[in-house]
Amino acid sequence: MTKRNAFIVTAVLAVSLSFSAPALAQDGGPVYRVQQGDTLSAIAFAFNTTVDAIMAANGLVDASRINVDDALIIPGYEGVQGELGLATVEPGEDLWSLSLRYGLSVDELAQLNRIVNPERIYAGQRLIILSDRDPAAVASLDVSDSGRLTTALRAGESPWALQPLFAEDARLWDLPQAPLLVAGDGDTLQLMPGGLLTFEVNGTLEQGMMVVLSAMVDEGVTLAGELAGYELHFFPHDDGLVALQGISAIEETGVADLVLDVVDPASGEVQGRLVQPIRLYDGEFGFEYVNGVPEETIDPAVTAPEDELVNAVTSVASPDRMWEGTFDFPSTYYTDSFVAVYGTRRSYNYGAYFGYHTGLDMYGNGVPIYAPADGVVALTGELTVRGGTTFIDHGWGVFSGYYHQAEILVEEGQTVERGEVIGIVGGSGRSTGPHLHWEVRVGGVPVNPLDWVTTVYP
Repeated sequence: MTKRNAFIVTAVLAVSLSFSAPALAQDGGPVYRVQQGDTLSAIAFAFNTTVDAIMAANGLVDASRINVDDALIIPGYEGVQGELGLATVEPGEDLWSLSLRYGLSVDELAQLNRIVNPERIYAGQRLIILSDRDPAAVASLDVSDSGRLTTALRAGESPWALQPLFAEDARLWDLPQAPLLVAGDGDTLQLMPGGLLTFEVNGTLEQGMMVVLSAMVDEGVTLAGELAGYELHFFPHDDGLVALQGISAIEETGVADLVLDVVDPASGEVQGRLVQPIRLYDGEFGFEYVNGVPEETIDPAVTAPEDELVNAVTSVASPDRMWEGTFDFPSTYYTDSFVAVYGTRRSYNYGAYFGYHTGLDMYGNGVPIYAPADGVVALTGELTVRGGTTFIDHGWGVFSGYYHQAEILVEEGQTVERGEVIGIVGGSGRSTGPHLHWEVRVGGVPVNPLDWVTTVYP
């Protein structure tokens, strides 16, 4: 899986007000210069064509005989001349800011990439550009909003001269709470709501994984928002704000929205909003059958109220972060081969697939369970599905859970430390034999516990 690069936004923008002529123009169509590591099949995939079509357009007889810096005609782009390139959409960018960055109009970008809905381009998306466009920077501007009038006045140009850089319906005037256009590393341009200085997305949106969102804001404001429909909770961290959120292993793949609201904490009013589509990838989980469990443990009349209880407890985001570093395994009785892993779609008692496995199952019977990190016990009890159950609140919306216990050795409200014995492994609840089901929830969503053993968050 390709990791998305983080970025930092600064406050200066170099805006181009004119375009140079294409470096290349030929009757056969636009060209692409072969890069190190390119293959003809990869080039064909990137430009929505076929290997045979490229070979025919360039008179090639051997698909393996291409060299770095070869100029290949790319068919299928009638009326387009120039040198094609590829660019990745960074968080905070849209077609308008990309048009400034690459010296192309919004319409040209949409045509090159066959974009039907300009509002749904997403962070991480690969876009086709004309790499020989080289807008000449005429000034370093502090651009206070996305209105043409302000941009034009600061550049000493007519607002109508900027028309190719703006969507056709872009306003001439400025409005309160207008987005700020700012420049980031690598000449990336982002449209940011006033009060939001930077934001960073660490991690790929993938089923079953965790995402960390970091931001810098103006003094006197805070952030709220949501990711893929999950409410975000931001906390002070490293002179900024941070939010942690898990993504369900069965979350619908495709494009999910990241919504960031700049909020006045005194009034609670939203002062600005950023909506950034982000690609959500398939976690590629397997399937398994689990037969011989008690029938009452798969009865929706029983499972639904129990799920509601657990969801209510683990959806709270307490303000104090109590863990440090990675988590420990909650049992010393495990191997690299686990009883069951996270994310697998499950069928019980030869029935239909019944959700997914929300944790990691470890061998053992009558052996101690250890707290993997510091925290406060949020829930204990004997439940029908989960059996002897304990949940620990580690702060910032991070919880760990322990099911099927033979004995619970802690009480709700009790503070526990890393390595402290909290229970004994058993086989109570929906279980075909003694084992420990270990669960980690972030923002109310079960995520892969193995990720917390190997990765330091945030």
